[in-house]
Amino acid sequence: MAAVMLCTMPASADVARGSGNAELTLAPAPADSDGDWTYTIKPDDTPATIAERLLSDNRSASQLMGYNGRTRDAALEPGNTLQVPVPWLERRPRPAEAVAVRGQAWRTTHPEGTRSLLNEGDQLNVGDGVRTASNGYARIRLADGSTLSIEPDSRLQFNRLTQYGRGAMADTRMNLEQGRIETHVEPTEEDGSRFEIHTPSAVAAVRGTRFGLETREDGTLLEVREGEVWFGTRQDTQPIREGYSAYLSPDPGSDPVIRPLPPAPRITSGANAAQQLPVQIAWQAPEGVKHFQLDLFRNNGDWVKSETVTGNSDSLAGLANGDYQLQLASLSDNRKGGTDTLEFRIGLQARPATLRTPARDATLEQDQPEFQWSLQGDSEQARVEVARSSGFEETIATSAWKTGESARLSEPLEAGEYCWRVVTRTGGDSTATSPVNCFQLAGSLETTRIISANTIDDRVNLYWQSVDNADGYRLQLAEDSDFERIVQDREVNDTEIRMRLDPGERYHVRVKGLAPEPMRSDWGEVREIAVE
Repeated sequence: MAAVMLCTMPASADVARGSGNAELTLAPAPADSDGDWTYTIKPDDTPATIAERLLSDNRSASQLMGYNGRTRDAALEPGNTLQVPVPWLERRPRPAEAVAVRGQAWRTTHPEGTRSLLNEGDQLNVGDGVRTASNGYARIRLADGSTLSIEPDSRLQFNRLTQYGRGAMADTRMNLEQGRIETHVEPTEEDGSRFEIHTPSAVAAVRGTRFGLETREDGTLLEVREGEVWFGTRQDTQPIREGYSAYLSPDPGSDPVIRPLPPAPRITSGANAAQQLPVQIAWQAPEGVKHFQLDLFRNNGDWVKSETVTGNSDSLAGLANGDYQLQLASLSDNRKGGTDTLEFRIGLQARPATLRTPARDATLEQDQPEFQWSLQGDSEQARVEVARSSGFEETIATSAWKTGESARLSEPLEAGEYCWRVVTRTGGDSTATSPVNCFQLAGSLETTRIISANTIDDRVNLYWQSVDNADGYRLQLAEDSDFERIVQDREVNDTEIRMRLDPGERYHVRVKGLAPEPMRSDWGEVREIAVE
C-alpha cells in the first residue's frame, strides 16, 4: 500500500495564492528539488533508450553513463540502478481533461482569470481552476490516468501538472479551496513522483490509493478507503489506515480525531443484466446506518446520478442501454464510509407497437385526427409517422417522442389518402417499427354564405361567396324551410344565378360547394325569398 502523509507547515512558494497555510513534505525528495533520481533498469533498456525516454534535448546517453561512472556501451543489468540528476530530466506540461460534467460547472483560465462553462473534453492547464454549483459534478482525468471526482459546491485549482521524461515521474499539485473531492490515484512505476492536494488546514500527498478529502470552515476531513495516510502536524504525525477517517481542526495545537468509517452496506439484489426498467436494488444495511450515498456511473466513467437514499432499497429508471457501475456507501456524521459496488448492463429491446386508431381503410373527417396505439415493450417512447403511401418513401408528418399511447399532429392534413405507423425506442439505441395502416381523410369545404338575393318582378338574382377548393356549387330551392318540397335542385359553376319564380310566393334557398371524394361539404345558411 502507498503511504501518504498529511501535515501542517508554512506554504511553499509554488503554491498559488489562497492555498492556505499548509504543506506536506514527501520522501523521497520531490522531483523539483536538486539532487539525483534513482532509475531502476528494466529488461531491454539501453543507454540510448533510457536517454530518449528521460532526458532533455541538451543531455545525452554518454553524459548519463559518464555521470554513473560507466562507458557509453556498458551492459545494463535489469534490476540495477542509475542515478539521474533531476535537472537533466525532460519536463513536459501535461494538462488534465474533463471527462464527465453534469449540472453546472465552470473553469477559470490562468492567467486571464476568465470564467466559462466547463464541458466534457476541456483541457485544464497549470493555474486553471474548476468550480461546481450546488447541482454540479465534474470528473477530471490526469495524464497518468488518475481521476478526481469534484462534488457539488467545490473549488479546485491546479498548481502544477508536470511529467518528467516519458512517464518516469509526475509532479501534480492542487489546491482544494472549498468542498469535497474523491480521488483514485494511479501508482507509478518509479519512486519520486509527487501528488499533493492542499487544503486550508492540511495537505494530502499520495501515490496509488483511494481517499476522500473535504475542506470545511472548521477543518479538514480525510476518509481513507485504500492505502495508508500519515496525518497530523509536522511535529506529530500518525498513520491513518484504510477504513478510518481523520479530522483536523485548523486551531494551533489541535490533534486529529480518528474514528472508524461506517462499515459498507452489502448489496443483496440487482441483476447483472436487465431487460426491463426500473432496476430494483436492495442491500443489507450495517447496524446503526440509516443513510447511504448512491453514485451511478457509465462504464466510461461518465457520472449518471448521485443521491442520498434511506432504507435498504432503491430503483433506477430512465437508463439508456450500456454498462454501469453502482457505488453504494454508508453515511454517518457527514462521513462517507465503506462502499459496495454492483456492475450491471442494461439491454432493453424495443418492440413494435400495436396500432389502434385510425383503423385500416378508415375514412376520417378531422384534419388533425388522433392516433392511438398500444406499447408492447418496457420504458418505451413512441412517435407517429405519416406518409402518402405505404412504402413511406417520404414522411410528410411526425409527432414528438412521448411515453404515452396517443398523439395528434401539430399541423392539419389536407384531404386525401394517408398511411401511418408508430416507431418505438428504448434504451437510447434500440428501435422498432409497427405495421402500417392506411386511411382516407375526407376533409370538408367551408360552408357557402349567400351574399344577397335581389328580386325584380318575378326574377331573382342570387349571389354567394366563393369557396376555396370547390369545383362547383349545388343549389336547392324549396317551398319550405325543411326542404321537403324542393322546387329546383341544380349544379352551377359560377357564384351567381338568375331564376324566374312565381309571383306572390315565398321560397327558401341554400347552396353548398362541390369537390371530389373524399372531400365533403355541408349546406350553408338558408335564405328566404319573397317574390312580390
